[in-house]
Parts: sequence; structure tokens; C-alpha cells
Amino acid sequence: MYEFVDINELPGTESVPAEAVKYNGTWLDTTVPGFRTLNVSGRELLTKEVREKSIPGIDGNTYLGRDVPSRIITVRYALTAPTALMFRERYNKLMSILNAEQVQVIFNDEPDKYFIGTAIGGENPDPGRLSVVGEIEIYCSDPYKYSTTEKSSPING
Repeated sequence: MYEFVDINELPGTESVPAEAVKYNGTWLDTTVPGFRTLNVSGRELLTKEVREKSIPGIDGNTYLGRDVPSRIITVRYALTAPTALMFRERYNKLMSILNAEQVQVIFNDEPDKYFIGTAIGGENPDPGRLSVVGEIEIYCSDPYKYSTTEKSSPING
């Protein structure tokens, strides 16, 4: 029997999904046994909310500007365990990591960028199973992402 080897994978490294989540310095996919990030949504387009004022007797509204509201990033994941006891231990470990507030949230496909967020809940997995799919919602009051490294430019003149 032959063993499959991904030619794009470095020898001796664990394979983690492209969208794997690093929450407060901890990679969930490598720290919580049986955890696997399936997909992430909410990192894409920044929505805008328009501020306007209605003036009686004038058609339409007066544009006052726009604001970027907070965002929620949703992480869809799978969690598996061979026994009920191990499942509870793994789930408890996940919840203890996610208990931290206003932390750096980094994704494997963009390791040089981060959001500041707090896990606020999500979809509860089906009860009584040892292999579940669920969702974690991460609330980002600041909707922007930032660089993990500072860059400086010399000023000439």
C-alpha cells in the first residue's frame, strides 16, 4: 500500500486547513484534538451604513456620510472524538480557549493580518453525537484587519 504525500506540504508539518483559526495565539486546529475548520465567512466585503437626513418639503434625503459597522466572523467547524468523555474534554478545551475577550484572530490563509474579536456564540452542535459540525461567531467591534508587522518608510526631504 502506498502512502499519499502532498508535494506542497513541508515534511514534518501538520496539514491544517487554509482558513484555520488562531484565536489569542492558539491554533484551534492543532491545539484541540479532533477540531477541524471547515470554512469561514464574514471576512470579505465591508458593509457600509449611510447616514442621511430627511428634510420636509424636499424630495429624497440629504447624504451625511457613511459608517462601517462592526462585523461578525463565522467559523464553521467539525469536532470529533472516539468516546463521549473525550468529546466533552475536547469541547471544554475549545470553550476555554474561546473564553478570552478582545483578542487577535488570525487565519492561516492570511497569516500577516489580524482582527480583534470576541467569541460570542454560534450554532450549537447536535446533542448526543461524537462527530458534530457547529459554528463559532466572533464579534469584531472594530471591523478592520491589521498587519501583524509594522512597516516603516524613510522620509526624504
